[in-house]
Amino acid sequence: GNQLITNNESEGPGGGGSTTQQGNVLVRELSVLLRRIAISLYGRQQVSGYTGSRWLEFLDQKAGKNLFKGKFDHLLTELPYQPEHAVNAEALVKAVRAWIHLQRGHFHV
Repeated sequence: GNQLITNNESEGPGGGGSTTQQGNVLVRELSVLLRRIAISLYGRQQVSGYTGSRWLEFLDQKAGKNLFKGKFDHLLTELPYQPEHAVNAEALVKAVRAWIHLQRGHFHV
């Protein structure tokens, strides 16, 4: 049988979770993804020291421009650990994409 389950189908009872819930899941995953990429590029020692607004400053510094600070402070520093809130995950996705794009010089691919 077809065992592929999309995110929509696997969310909670009764099928699709709320967009708020999915937004939160996405934000959490993006947050983890950013850390993983940063660790692989700049080393765990350096990256693990950054939390909260210092983490956002670090990301902006590596991007060479303001992508996160003042825009996603609440989202990336508090929200992943908070109960559900309405989030603008789409804007965050764009910022994360831009950040990754700007790191290209550092990827050893």
